[in-house]
Amino acid sequence: MINCNNHNIMIEKFDEDGKFKHWQCVCGHVFGREKPMSKLTDEQKEIYLSSGGVICPFCESTDIFGGAVELDSGIAWQEISCESCGKKWRDCFKLTGIEEVEE
Repeated sequence: MINCNNHNIMIEKFDEDGKFKHWQCVCGHVFGREKPMSKLTDEQKEIYLSSGGVICPFCESTDIFGGAVELDSGIAWQEISCESCGKKWRDCFKLTGIEEVEE
């Protein structure tokens, strides 16, 4: 069972051929490959960060890809997209240290 932030009741949805389509909460939130939740919650952000950024914060797929890292004054960001649900978000990085490179 998948938990919605608002409810604990999830319903399996199937297409007309009886194939699994997605999970849907009683409040209307949809989880799975067809349509993810539309708003990124604080709980989803925490789960994503604690995973090390390896799962989609919307549908929990590992089928995610990052674009080029952009930099500006000690801050960096990277656009990430999920191939499973199509959602996009931005990972944000901050300079936290420095290490000497031995030659």
